[in-house]
Amino acid sequence: MNQSIQQMKALAFASLITLIKGYSVSTDCFGCLSNALASNKYCVPYEDSQTGWCCDQSNTTDICSISSRYLCSDLAPSKQMQRYFCPNSDSKCFSSTPTEDNAQTSQTKVVYIRDQMAQASGTTLDFGYQDSCGWKIIADTNYVLDKTIKLKVESLYLINCYISSGSNIKNSVAEDSCAMGTEYTFDADQHVFIVVQGTATGAYMQFSYQLVDRLDIIQVSIIYSASVFTFVVLVALLMVLTARYCIQQVIKQNQEYWKKMAVEMSNIVRSAQKIKEVQPPSTPLPHSHTPSYNHPPPPPYYGDRNVRSSHNQITPDHRGGGGYDYGYSQPPPPPPDYDRRPPPPDYDRRPPPPRNNYNLY
Repeated sequence: MNQSIQQMKALAFASLITLIKGYSVSTDCFGCLSNALASNKYCVPYEDSQTGWCCDQSNTTDICSISSRYLCSDLAPSKQMQRYFCPNSDSKCFSSTPTEDNAQTSQTKVVYIRDQMAQASGTTLDFGYQDSCGWKIIADTNYVLDKTIKLKVESLYLINCYISSGSNIKNSVAEDSCAMGTEYTFDADQHVFIVVQGTATGAYMQFSYQLVDRLDIIQVSIIYSASVFTFVVLVALLMVLTARYCIQQVIKQNQEYWKKMAVEMSNIVRSAQKIKEVQPPSTPLPHSHTPSYNHPPPPPYYGDRNVRSSHNQITPDHRGGGGYDYGYSQPPPPPPDYDRRPPPPDYDRRPPPPRNNYNLY
């Protein structure tokens, strides 16, 4: 409905210009651009317009030159891509693009593709000699950096096909001739332009396109595995470096501690040497006062009396004095205990029998 209203407005505006400037509306885009005797350009009010004007590029006062609101074929970077501005015929060109309710329409030159949705466009059975169709494919996503447009030419017969990409038709680059079975990949932030022209009756062409992730599951798995491995290696390396640093700190602290202990021990040794140098040497005890542990202790000695024992034979000291020298002086005996009472008599004890002094023969 809206498209029909726009077409009616375009025809009304073109009729008004015809009365003022003497130009007529032209739908023969191929004939306008193929005229070798004139330098023509074809202009349309918008990309999906079904009609336009064929204007002479040398005329700067016509409808194609006095207003910059129109899209003209001279914006294309090459003559092959100029046919993109030719209107698509509903009976010869089709395209599939999702709408708000996910329905498919087939009367548009500008095609929007959504994530992971395979779509197709091409020519119909009525497409033939000197007919042309053009499409502009745009990614309908906010994640253009993570997506790519994948396009494949499914069938191609008796058709000249050209494909290019860019931010717009004026800046499109990398123009290439289509080949059947060939897959093309474009960045999702670029517009893809496709132009076909029939060279004989019975010509046809069809292509499919899809918005896919830039990385497939295998690449994502490889990247994820590599990332995890790198993370583990970095963590292990960090732990090793941390352990090494801690060990070095402990060793350093121990070295400092033992250095301090060595200094303290050295100071103690020097202090002891100084004390030893200041104090006089000690005199040893005489031999007479030095106890001997190689001989048994002598019997007690009381003055000049010789105490004899059944076990020991004591000889007087040959040095004079009548004493005995055992290497030490015997202490005097303890004083008697006058407070000690004698034990009481045993009255129950019988006296021994008298001894018989008689000799019995």
